Amino acid sequence: MLNEDPSEKQHPLESDAPRHPLEEPARPNRRAHPLEHSEPGAQIPRQQIAVAFPITRPYATYALMIINCLIFLAGLMYPDLREAIVDFAILYRPAVVEGGEYYRLFTSMFLHADVTHLFFNMYSLYIIGRSIEWIFGWQRFLLIYLLGGLGGSVLFTLSLGANGSGLGASGAVFAIWGADMIFLYRHRKELGAYAQMQLRQIVIVALLNLVLGATNPRIGTWAHIGGFVGGLALTWWLGPRLVTRTLPDNPDSILFAGRRYESALLPVIVYVVVLAVLLLVGINVL
Repeated sequence: MLNEDPSEKQHPLESDAPRHPLEEPARPNRRAHPLEHSEPGAQIPRQQIAVAFPITRPYATYALMIINCLIFLAGLMYPDLREAIVDFAILYRPAVVEGGEYYRLFTSMFLHADVTHLFFNMYSLYIIGRSIEWIFGWQRFLLIYLLGGLGGSVLFTLSLGANGSGLGASGAVFAIWGADMIFLYRHRKELGAYAQMQLRQIVIVALLNLVLGATNPRIGTWAHIGGFVGGLALTWWLGPRLVTRTLPDNPDSILFAGRRYESALLPVIVYVVVLAVLLLVGINVL
């Protein structure tokens, strides 16, 4: 988000679905079985076996990218149309606070200031969005993207000056980063060193964005924070839990056998109510 000046289930062993990077196929062991030629009392090496399970193709991620790019290209080709779109859809505090045009909290997520702004947001969405949609499924992915972006817009609105405005998909993108962080943290034991490495990278990216936001007033830092926190909160209840089991002859192995979900209705209602209360109270206080 940038500040703008006022202006059916398949068995995992039989799956032909594409593999996510987290689901590397097990490498065949060319060595002798650990029980062969071993000395009495020798330690048997532990194994971790990951088997691919069906995953969702990232159609929603591509659809979001196409929508954002088409809106931007239409504005480049037809300046009058861009002006009309911006006037109607930008996150403009007086229009939201005084005019009750709350739809701008959503529509502003599909507008971008320039090519650089569009590129970085869409590149980030391409990198992290595909991974999350693969694992979460397109419904949960869209819920977290849109509702997390809504959280970023709410917090950003409260941080704006009297006539402040902003636009961009970065709040929603940061919600997806938050979703990835919760997923990795929740499955850190199963994913081992990979989860630890990815968690460190997410923390570093978040800290760098806070530093950049503090030095550049055009960067909507509060939109990033709101989106990230929204993604964390939503994924805690909406994110999938990997279903694992062990091989009968290897109690230290891990077999990824699928995923399960909790109900989404109540967490979504609670989340939206909290945002509504935060916005209504905030605009009367700030």
